[in-house]
Amino acid sequence: MAPSLADDVLLMIFDQIAGPTPIPWLDCVYQHERAFAPFMLASVCKRWRNIMRSSSGFWAYLGFPNDARKCDQHLGRLHIQLGLSNSTPVDVLLMVDLDKFGHEDLTSLFPGLVELVSTIRRLAPRWRSAAVRIPIQLKTAFNSDIEEECPYLTSLALNVRTGVRCLPLASALSRLYLQCDGVRVFNDTATRLPSLTSLGIYGRELDGVIDLCRAFSGQLIDLSIVDDLPADMSPQRLVFPKLCSLALDDPGYLAHLQAPLLRVIATKAANLRQDLCSMLPSCASVAHLILYGRIKPADCLKLQLPNVSCLSFHAPKEIGWTIPYLSYEIDSNVFLEVYSARMWPQLQRIVIGRTGSLPQSLMPNALLAFIANRNATHSSNPSVAKLLEVVVDCEGMPDSLNDDIAHLLYSKAG
Repeated sequence: MAPSLADDVLLMIFDQIAGPTPIPWLDCVYQHERAFAPFMLASVCKRWRNIMRSSSGFWAYLGFPNDARKCDQHLGRLHIQLGLSNSTPVDVLLMVDLDKFGHEDLTSLFPGLVELVSTIRRLAPRWRSAAVRIPIQLKTAFNSDIEEECPYLTSLALNVRTGVRCLPLASALSRLYLQCDGVRVFNDTATRLPSLTSLGIYGRELDGVIDLCRAFSGQLIDLSIVDDLPADMSPQRLVFPKLCSLALDDPGYLAHLQAPLLRVIATKAANLRQDLCSMLPSCASVAHLILYGRIKPADCLKLQLPNVSCLSFHAPKEIGWTIPYLSYEIDSNVFLEVYSARMWPQLQRIVIGRTGSLPQSLMPNALLAFIANRNATHSSNPSVAKLLEVVVDCEGMPDSLNDDIAHLLYSKAG
């Protein structure tokens, strides 16, 4: 059947298999089938090979495995793809893992890997989406100061063991994730990235965090800071007029933040401090609260957010940021204390995700009691919202728990 298909029909089919594929945002998994799809199609027959060679977009996925030994073997594939992709924008996935090799010089051990890394770096002006992790052993092969103009770049996740002294000149870049030893901010930093709306920063007492946030404060919609505040940091006033979702490992940042449109807050519960109360009245717009880490009743009681309608213990995919190691451990008394304190009167949805743990002996009963009491309160006091959905997706819970939850939610008494 295939030989009778017109070339334009074959192109449409090939595009579904090997067409341009931006790297999924922060879902940095090497796709072997996708990497070799154009080679597989081109090997079927001469006609298919000519069609594949005539379309440079089919050769634009430059994804490589994490294993240094396998990555070294992919250098030949890279050269072939560069020859066939011409000047087409490319999608790069290069997350090199060299932890097992210590700090030794890899030039002689993996010469192909060094060349591959340096080649990918030279391609920066052609990047469309890029997720790059460069270990300390390869820092000389990859200059983390990307000063070039990158006109096609829309998303960049950069994980390097050095400081970043310059961000790319990328007018289309909307999502940026940095994991580095520090970042320098200059007067023109914001003008280099005029379309940036999502920013993630990962580090420990990372130099330049506040300056970077301030530089983009007028345009950010999503902000994630997985970083401890420097011990000597003085109070800073940060205003984000467009910010909708915020993830903070150290909630101390909240005490100096104003975000009138904020809808989602994620924070490590164990780090909550009483000084956050000063900023809570300005967060009346928050409808979705995400907690992680060790979650105790006293921590929850500090978050008097009147309009929270969804409480989550995981990171929903629909939110534009992620915390790499997000997990939780819920104290068995959390739901009892939340109910007793009449917390979150607008709460309608609870999501307990897979990345954490609950005390198996007490949690099912505590959760079921919370649902029953909460919806009974709604029956007598309509100003307290009725729970409409409770999702429990963590391991170790009884198989019957979700059935019991559904019975409470949809029973006439509820």
